[in-house]
Amino acid sequence: MATVLPGYVWLKDLNRYRDTTSGQFVSSRTITDILRTQTSETQSRLNDIATSYHEGRISPSSFVEQLRVEVRRNAIQNVALAKGGFNSLTQSDYGRIGQTLRTQYAQISGTAQDVIDGKVSIAQLQNRINGYAGEGKRLYYVTQKDNMRPSSFDNVIIARRQLGDAMHCADCPAYAERGWVLLSEIIPPGVACQCQNHCMCGMLTREIPRADLAEWLGTKR
Repeated sequence: MATVLPGYVWLKDLNRYRDTTSGQFVSSRTITDILRTQTSETQSRLNDIATSYHEGRISPSSFVEQLRVEVRRNAIQNVALAKGGFNSLTQSDYGRIGQTLRTQYAQISGTAQDVIDGKVSIAQLQNRINGYAGEGKRLYYVTQKDNMRPSSFDNVIIARRQLGDAMHCADCPAYAERGWVLLSEIIPPGVACQCQNHCMCGMLTREIPRADLAEWLGTKR
């Protein structure tokens, strides 16, 4: 299977990508920009399909099948981005993806019927569609949290919620106010918040010396 990011190689012990041409580490900002781009592109494709269906240009079965293909691709691609490539995916990863997709497939079928029954406007349909795309981003952050490990016993990984450019629910700002916390204590975007898979937040991570932990916890530096 092709690499998730052509031109980059994943360094498992460092939890980072390296540019194979320059030899330099790829910044976390670059990776999150890629994540946002993938999510935006998925939203665009899903909305095109949804618009066609709402206007009667494709059948319910075609709508369901096309959306299922897109959300499956989005989920696998984003989990692979968090793990360092498709070849790094494990049975546990596919199990998590499968559980998510089973829920989404049922939601998509329900949405198809709601359109037939005239229960959703085009705006409401697009809102649901954007949530389907956002579920792939949520999977990225959950996978990242579960798989990051410090490169040595002398180091520790910390994380911090980063508010996105959006109207926030009451939960997300409260998570952001916690500042840096241990990775095990972070609440990933889209988890345990009212935004759910519409969450626009990000998650920053950093590996620091264990001896410096007290200087970081609770701060927003």
